Amino acid sequence: MNSINLYTLTRIEDNDRFAEYEYIMSERKDFQRTRIREKESLVQLVTKLMKSGVQIEDLDNFFYSYTIAHISKEFDLLKVSSNRKRILNIELKSEDVGEERIKQQLVRNRYYLSPVTTDIISYTYILDTNTVYKLDTDNKLYVSDFSSVAQDIRSFKKCMKNNIESLFKAKDYLISPVNSPERFARHQYFLTNQQEAMSRKLLAGLLRDDDKKYYSVKGEAGTGKTLLLYDTVRKLPENVRKCVIHFGRRTPNIDILEHAIPCTDIITSKDLISKDMLSGYSYILVDETQRIHDDQFEWIIESAAVNLDMKAADSCINTKIVMFYDCEQILSRQEQKRAMDKRIEDIADEKYFLSDRIRTNPELSEFIRNMFDLTKRGKGYRYDCVTICYANSINEFKKLKAYYKAKQYIYIDYEKSYKNASTMYKTRKFNTYKVIGKEFDKVLTVIDGKFSYNEYGELCADYEGYNDDIIEKFFYQVVTRAREQLCIIVLNNEDIFKQLLYLLGRIHENNKGQE
Repeated sequence: MNSINLYTLTRIEDNDRFAEYEYIMSERKDFQRTRIREKESLVQLVTKLMKSGVQIEDLDNFFYSYTIAHISKEFDLLKVSSNRKRILNIELKSEDVGEERIKQQLVRNRYYLSPVTTDIISYTYILDTNTVYKLDTDNKLYVSDFSSVAQDIRSFKKCMKNNIESLFKAKDYLISPVNSPERFARHQYFLTNQQEAMSRKLLAGLLRDDDKKYYSVKGEAGTGKTLLLYDTVRKLPENVRKCVIHFGRRTPNIDILEHAIPCTDIITSKDLISKDMLSGYSYILVDETQRIHDDQFEWIIESAAVNLDMKAADSCINTKIVMFYDCEQILSRQEQKRAMDKRIEDIADEKYFLSDRIRTNPELSEFIRNMFDLTKRGKGYRYDCVTICYANSINEFKKLKAYYKAKQYIYIDYEKSYKNASTMYKTRKFNTYKVIGKEFDKVLTVIDGKFSYNEYGELCADYEGYNDDIIEKFFYQVVTRAREQLCIIVLNNEDIFKQLLYLLGRIHENNKGQE
């Protein structure tokens, strides 16, 4: 995205021409319609700044309405020094929303800008009151004036002109509580707009004294279900007992999370062996609910009945349950038969749905979606985040695996799916079960002769003899762990290799079917 001169932009009075001009000059990826009141705020701000001594050339090199990819975080105005050591951020408001909300937005903006630099100058301009607020270095908000804004603008001599996207990486913002419990414990995270809206509604329901007991939150891989779960637990009253059921193994990171949230126990699904373990909790939040066993599900549901507090026999607890789930994230035929998603939906009093993928970048998410279903055509991404290579033999596979591991890729295999096969895929460090709920910048995996596309263009896999695992689901679990880069080694499977190259756009459609 290119920067733009605010004076030339605000000379355009027609709203449609304004939007078209900005789109052409900024070369932003998607066209953005003019928000009339925001435009009025910008016009008035520029007028006031010019009266305060700002020259036309001082209004050069502003990034207007820039949004960080993956997380939909928008900044109204940004000006960045060429050495990336200073940033000016100005937010535009058509009406006064109160000093607390103004401060919250500027503090949050600083969090998102802090991976670039800590030298951040923050202002908010209110059109209706013609007021300028400034956030000082101690995050204290006070009323400022236009001469102060003008002085700070003029202090920027050499500035970035384009490619602001290069400053921001999703991994700097999108924490996983299971991966980064220390950052979660220190409150070093923010929710996306969608997560925040859902959090408010969910908390309001949980805190109401009514007969509703069951709540569900559905979302695909990468939509931030686990972060929303732990953030919700943190915001519940500190003086009541809360329980999180974590699907996966107990690790030191889980212990850190448990200590970070007052009056909260985290029980792994492996350790949940009795209904009595769920007694006495006011709130029970379940991660990966679609994966739990039938008896565990029944214990959880039953615990929402009047729950006797074992520590105080004369009192009762009205337990509320929140079930987070993704019907695509199942790994075995037994899990598939349990149809847990339908059971969750049937019992839920309130249902929520997370739709925005935030963990992976849009290109990678789209490639994965298209790879599993060839009928879903994409937006024409280059897929620079995906690498496909071919191995004719196990020996070649091992060489490629070592090569990419040296490039800091994390190799993930399938623990159960290949338990009767050669140890050629095995890794003691990471497998499908060990990475549930985790993500990595670079992921390396393998796809072999068991995989093929069926007549409907769906990726599927066969396994000789009886096997409860759904191998393509294991593969989905692996590839959705990648945040930035994905490398797939195709082992002796030319048909799959050709289809993946086609997805990458490396072979033309009219050559797709040629041998």
